[in-house]
Amino acid sequence: MTPMWLRRTGLPARRTLGLRGAWLALALTLAAASGAQALSLLDLDAGATFASGDGSLQFEFDPGSITLAGALPLDLSVYTVDVLAQGFRITGPLAAADGAAGFLFLDYEVEATVGEIVGASLSSQSVALGAFALALVAEDVDGIGSLVNGSTGGGLDIPSDSAAGPGVASAGVQTAVTLVTAGLGQLAAITSLEQTFAVSVPEPSTGLLLLAGILGLAAMGTQRRANER
Repeated sequence: MTPMWLRRTGLPARRTLGLRGAWLALALTLAAASGAQALSLLDLDAGATFASGDGSLQFEFDPGSITLAGALPLDLSVYTVDVLAQGFRITGPLAAADGAAGFLFLDYEVEATVGEIVGASLSSQSVALGAFALALVAEDVDGIGSLVNGSTGGGLDIPSDSAAGPGVASAGVQTAVTLVTAGLGQLAAITSLEQTFAVSVPEPSTGLLLLAGILGLAAMGTQRRANER
């Protein structure tokens, strides 16, 4: 029996199944294209520590901090982690279809190597096909706030979300990816999940500014006396 959502689209079932297969293939292709990157979820689950591309952040994962459940491939090595300037990106076969559901949980610590963490941003490339399909990412960042993004079959589409806080030296982060489908012909997928943080660089203190001014005046006085000679 053809699902109601499929009849509304006017697409034949064969074509829709082809679209679902193409989306799953895209997820695997994106992961393979990033194969030069050394990190994967397997590394993070083993307790990896790495720095952001600009060196302003340090990410620490405890052993066993990654959990996969449901219909998702349980081989953590097929999920690629790309290091970004101020965060990281996860790509891989995060997809559930035909009544299945899948879940991914991450628990880690992020620390500012200079300044403070003042914000967090979360974005994803997601799709939800089917009246009750769900592809959502929910996150809580200690001292910053909660973030949610993703898509639902009901038409909700939130590609990104962000939160700001007063500033913390480090923060615990808990991220949950939920993929749910309610029947045949439905699809919920996230091909890319991008996490970044905003860091404030402290301004020089008043004492340092005063010292710089004194040194500058002394240098000018030395130069003036040399010119008078």
